[in-house]
Amino acid sequence: MSALSHDQGLVAVTGANGFVGSHVVSALRTAGFPVRALVRKTAAAARLRAQGCEVVLADIRDRRSLAEAFAGCRAVVHLVAVIRERGGVTFDAINRGGTADVVDASVVVSARLHGATVVTSDPADLLRIDPALNIEQP
Repeated sequence: MSALSHDQGLVAVTGANGFVGSHVVSALRTAGFPVRALVRKTAAAARLRAQGCEVVLADIRDRRSLAEAFAGCRAVVHLVAVIRERGGVTFDAINRGGTADVVDASVVVSARLHGATVVTSDPADLLRIDPALNIEQP
Protein backbone atom coordinates (compact mmCIF):
# COMPACT_ATOMS: atom_id res chain seq x y z
CA MET A 1 0.00 0.00 0.00
CA SER A 2 1.47 3.36 -0.99
CA ALA A 3 1.73 6.27 1.40
CA LEU A 4 -0.95 8.92 1.26
CA SER A 5 0.17 12.28 -0.11
CA HIS A 6 -1.23 15.71 0.79
CA ASP A 7 -2.89 16.22 -2.58
CA GLN A 8 -4.93 13.03 -2.29
CA GLY A 9 -7.68 14.58 -0.23
CA LEU A 10 -9.53 14.31 3.00
CA VAL A 11 -8.55 11.82 5.73
CA ALA A 12 -11.29 10.52 8.05
CA VAL A 13 -10.22 9.63 11.59
CA THR A 14 -12.35 7.47 13.87
CA GLY A 15 -11.57 7.87 17.54
CA ALA A 16 -10.34 11.43 16.91
CA ASN A 17 -11.18 12.44 20.50
CA GLY A 18 -9.25 9.55 22.04
CA PHE A 19 -5.70 9.50 23.36
CA VAL A 20 -4.12 8.06 20.23
CA GLY A 21 -6.62 9.70 17.88
CA SER A 22 -5.95 13.19 19.17
CA HIS A 23 -2.23 12.75 18.50
CA VAL A 24 -2.84 11.30 15.04
CA VAL A 25 -5.15 14.22 14.20
CA SER A 26 -2.52 16.71 15.39
CA ALA A 27 0.17 15.01 13.32
CA LEU A 28 -2.03 14.92 10.21
CA ARG A 29 -2.98 18.59 10.57
CA THR A 30 0.65 19.61 11.23
CA ALA A 31 1.63 17.77 8.05
CA GLY A 32 -1.05 19.68 6.14
CA PHE A 33 -3.64 16.96 5.66
CA PRO A 34 -7.31 17.93 5.70
CA VAL A 35 -9.03 15.87 8.42
CA ARG A 36 -12.62 14.82 8.96
CA ALA A 37 -12.85 13.89 12.65
CA LEU A 38 -15.58 11.40 13.54
CA VAL A 39 -17.08 11.85 17.01
CA ARG A 40 -19.98 10.34 18.93
CA LYS A 41 -20.65 13.51 20.89
CA THR A 42 -19.94 17.13 20.11
CA ALA A 43 -18.48 17.83 23.59
CA ALA A 44 -14.87 17.85 22.35
CA ALA A 45 -15.64 19.15 18.88
CA ALA A 46 -14.39 22.66 19.66
CA ARG A 47 -10.82 21.43 20.15
CA LEU A 48 -10.94 19.51 16.86
CA ARG A 49 -12.46 22.47 15.00
CA ALA A 50 -9.77 24.74 16.45
CA GLN A 51 -7.21 22.44 14.79
CA GLY A 52 -8.96 22.96 11.47
CA CYS A 53 -10.79 19.65 11.36
CA GLU A 54 -14.20 19.08 9.86
CA VAL A 55 -16.19 17.40 12.64
CA VAL A 56 -19.00 14.93 11.93
CA LEU A 57 -21.16 12.83 14.23
CA ALA A 58 -20.96 9.09 13.53
CA ASP A 59 -21.49 5.88 15.46
CA ILE A 60 -19.00 3.05 15.03
CA ARG A 61 -21.90 0.58 15.21
CA ASP A 62 -23.87 2.27 12.40
CA ARG A 63 -22.55 1.51 8.90
CA ARG A 64 -24.79 4.12 7.31
CA SER A 65 -23.42 6.94 9.50
CA LEU A 66 -19.87 5.72 8.81
CA ALA A 67 -20.41 5.57 5.03
CA GLU A 68 -21.88 9.08 5.11
CA ALA A 69 -18.92 10.31 7.19
CA PHE A 70 -16.38 8.63 4.88
CA ALA A 71 -17.98 9.97 1.69
CA GLY A 72 -15.45 12.07 -0.18
CA CYS A 73 -12.52 10.82 1.91
CA ARG A 74 -9.48 9.27 0.28
CA ALA A 75 -8.36 7.48 3.45
CA VAL A 76 -9.72 6.29 6.78
CA VAL A 77 -7.60 5.96 9.92
CA HIS A 78 -9.50 3.73 12.33
CA LEU A 79 -8.55 4.15 15.99
CA VAL A 80 -11.68 3.27 17.97
CA ALA A 81 -11.36 0.52 20.56
CA VAL A 82 -12.64 -0.16 24.05
CA ILE A 83 -10.39 -1.26 26.88
CA ARG A 84 -13.18 -1.99 29.36
CA GLU A 85 -16.64 -3.39 28.73
CA ARG A 86 -19.72 -1.56 30.03
CA GLY A 87 -23.29 -2.51 29.15
CA GLY A 88 -23.65 -2.69 25.37
CA VAL A 89 -20.13 -1.35 24.90
CA THR A 90 -18.38 -4.71 24.55
CA PHE A 91 -15.13 -5.84 22.99
CA ASP A 92 -17.13 -7.79 20.42
CA ALA A 93 -19.51 -4.95 19.57
CA ILE A 94 -16.88 -2.23 19.25
CA ASN A 95 -13.46 -3.77 18.63
CA ARG A 96 -14.66 -6.49 16.27
CA GLY A 97 -18.07 -5.37 15.04
CA GLY A 98 -17.18 -1.69 14.84
CA THR A 99 -14.01 -2.46 12.92
CA ALA A 100 -15.99 -4.64 10.50
CA ASP A 101 -18.44 -1.75 10.01
CA VAL A 102 -15.54 0.64 9.35
CA VAL A 103 -14.07 -1.77 6.80
CA ASP A 104 -17.42 -2.22 5.07
CA ALA A 105 -18.16 1.51 5.01
CA SER A 106 -14.71 2.39 3.68
CA VAL A 107 -15.11 -0.17 0.89
CA VAL A 108 -18.51 1.33 -0.04
CA VAL A 109 -16.94 4.77 -0.56
CA SER A 110 -13.62 3.43 -1.93
CA ALA A 111 -11.51 5.00 0.82
CA ARG A 112 -8.20 3.38 1.76
CA LEU A 113 -8.16 1.98 5.29
CA HIS A 114 -5.13 2.66 7.50
CA GLY A 115 -4.26 1.60 11.02
CA ALA A 116 -7.13 -0.70 11.84
CA THR A 117 -6.74 -3.18 14.62
CA VAL A 118 -8.72 -6.22 13.70
CA VAL A 119 -9.90 -8.58 16.40
CA THR A 120 -11.47 -11.65 14.88
CA SER A 121 -11.94 -15.35 15.39
CA ASP A 122 -12.78 -15.84 11.73
CA PRO A 123 -9.92 -15.48 9.21
CA ALA A 124 -12.49 -14.68 6.51
CA ASP A 125 -12.94 -11.27 8.21
CA LEU A 126 -9.35 -10.43 7.27
CA LEU A 127 -10.01 -11.19 3.63
CA ARG A 128 -12.65 -8.46 3.60
CA ILE A 129 -9.87 -6.02 4.47
CA ASP A 130 -7.29 -7.30 1.99
CA PRO A 131 -8.27 -10.09 -0.41
CA ALA A 132 -4.57 -10.49 -1.31
CA LEU A 133 -3.78 -11.87 2.14
CA ASN A 134 -2.70 -15.48 1.93
CA ILE A 135 -4.82 -17.01 4.68
CA GLU A 136 -5.55 -20.70 4.87
CA GLN A 137 -9.17 -21.41 5.63
CA PRO A 138 -9.85 -24.17 8.21
